[in-house]
Amino acid sequence: MTMKKKSTAIPLVKKKRRNHRTIVRVHDVAVGGPEPILMVDLCASSQGDRRLLTVLKLLSECGAGAVGVGRPPLHLSLQAPSVKPHEALHRRLRRAAPAHGLLRIAEAADPDRLEHVLRHADLLRIPAGDMQNYELLRAVGRCGKPVLLQRAPGATVEEWLWAAEYVLAGGNPNVILCERGIRALPQSHARLSLDLTSVPALKARVHLPVVVDLGGAPGAPEQVPPLAQAGLAAGADGLVLRV
Repeated sequence: MTMKKKSTAIPLVKKKRRNHRTIVRVHDVAVGGPEPILMVDLCASSQGDRRLLTVLKLLSECGAGAVGVGRPPLHLSLQAPSVKPHEALHRRLRRAAPAHGLLRIAEAADPDRLEHVLRHADLLRIPAGDMQNYELLRAVGRCGKPVLLQRAPGATVEEWLWAAEYVLAGGNPNVILCERGIRALPQSHARLSLDLTSVPALKARVHLPVVVDLGGAPGAPEQVPPLAQAGLAAGADGLVLRV
């Protein structure tokens, strides 16, 4: 009986595959460079053209580089009336964000709708729940558009990196890893446990930029500033905040 040789190919995400770190460039914005990037998710309360334009102007003045729409909580997304303002905000954002120099972030959760999403997005986001949707990962790999890959709450760092490998193997080198928290013991002070240990661990192993999303883990607004500082201190290339 002949034994198959174990593959010794180095994964595309590993530092050994490149002699420099990947900087994902989207128009005039660079993710992974010397300056951290600030990305912002708006909630459905940013409704109304005047209010939205005011928020976008303030974000631009504060140095934000990209803006998207945060998913509504699950108990609200199941109710049809709450979905409409969420989608309406997406449409308004497509028109208004470029006028303020802000990149548009759009979620890619369905391979069949990817072509439609690509027309209105500068940066794709694969939500945590779709991190292991391999059909979607392959499609995003073929499109070449920069992608923000969120870590699923139950995924190990290795599983997260293999998801990124699918995108890279499809020919898309513009992947940004996004840490947003993992499930741990039940706790009353936070929704998820923000795994900041993943940031330096990834920096030591892979060449891709890493950002920290503070929209999922904190249980109260006052937790956001210290966690944001901790994320940057850990070496994150940027933050994703919810407004």
